[in-house]
Amino acid sequence: MSHFRMWYRWTVASFFPSGSSVGWKELLDLADPQEYGPEHILFRHDSPAHDIYLVESGFVNLTLFDPLNAVENPVSCRSSGQLLGECAVTLCLPYPFTAKPGSRCPMS
Repeated sequence: MSHFRMWYRWTVASFFPSGSSVGWKELLDLADPQEYGPEHILFRHDSPAHDIYLVESGFVNLTLFDPLNAVENPVSCRSSGQLLGECAVTLCLPYPFTAKPGSRCPMS
């Protein structure tokens, strides 16, 4: 089973305390890295957005559910160094897609 490692974040308030200038090093010190396998779903489409993720290694597959055909369609893939959920959390919107760890990106 393949795994990937990511940094887990709780809220935007923990990133940017009032009046501060925060860099990547300070952000990475906020939490310990978590490891998730491909059976784990990080978040689902339309669920309330509370967490921001930074992928340290591996891939995260992003999908949207098509209710007409009852299938998950691949939308994108995130890999090392990329963030997930930052826009939804910052704008107080639900997640726009489902995110699930993967060993590779199914996009062509």
